[in-house]
Amino acid sequence: MPLKRTPPKTTASTALDVHPLQTHSQSDPDLCATYSTNVITAKATLRPKRKRDRSADHADFEDFKNTIMTVLKDLQTTISEIKEQNVKLQESVDFTAHKYDEILTKMKQIEEDRKVDKTYIRSLEDKIDRLEQQNRACSIEIRNIPKKAGETKQDLTDTLYDICKIIKLPPQDIIVKDIFRVNKKSNTPTVIAELNTVNQKESILKCMKKFNKGNSNNKLNSEQLKIHGPRVPIYISENLSPKTKRLYFLARDYAAQEKYKFCWTSYGKVYLRKEEGSPLKRVNADDDLTELKLQK
Repeated sequence: MPLKRTPPKTTASTALDVHPLQTHSQSDPDLCATYSTNVITAKATLRPKRKRDRSADHADFEDFKNTIMTVLKDLQTTISEIKEQNVKLQESVDFTAHKYDEILTKMKQIEEDRKVDKTYIRSLEDKIDRLEQQNRACSIEIRNIPKKAGETKQDLTDTLYDICKIIKLPPQDIIVKDIFRVNKKSNTPTVIAELNTVNQKESILKCMKKFNKGNSNNKLNSEQLKIHGPRVPIYISENLSPKTKRLYFLARDYAAQEKYKFCWTSYGKVYLRKEEGSPLKRVNADDDLTELKLQK
């Protein structure tokens, strides 16, 4: 038969040894004792604090100080180099400014000299032009007379005398010192006749103008001179210097643009007139035409 085991009976003394359940407000004496023991043990196991080594700190400070001093020296050297560069740069700027002032002064002087030279050159050109015009003072220019084979100076002289007869000027009043053709870039055949006096030249020009005015429908032409070929007008004018001839060309162009009725030359001078009775304007240079445009 199996044995029946029954728990031993609890005595009063044993029941008194068992502590009842404790509340949260009560402390367990064994836990408190255990905590205190652990704290004491932890304190006992902590490494004691070592005293700071002042000599090592001093060495570190010296190293830091030396590093700072090295950096400052390098910085000072760099600043000194920059200052030196700035000084050189300032000297270069001053030198450049001085040279610029010198060049500016020279340019002003050159400009003044150029104006003086320009005035002087213009005066020389005018003087040369006057001399050339004086040499041409007794000469006339005949245009559109065709050249024939074997032509001689006498043939040209006879042609001039024929023109004098047509324009009602006695040929015996004209003395020809020289007559010749000139080679020009244009296709217009041109003959230069040098007469004995200025009066003879003026007489031919005056009679020519009078003839054309009285024969406006049949002005002097090659047919009247019995020249074979197509009929072409014959022009006679002063033999102008190159400068005056160019000025006369510009004046005619200006007269056409601005509706001037008259543009002519007399004794090597160029004149303009707007209409009958209006004051004449003498053109001495290109600037005179420019001034007339500005006045308009």
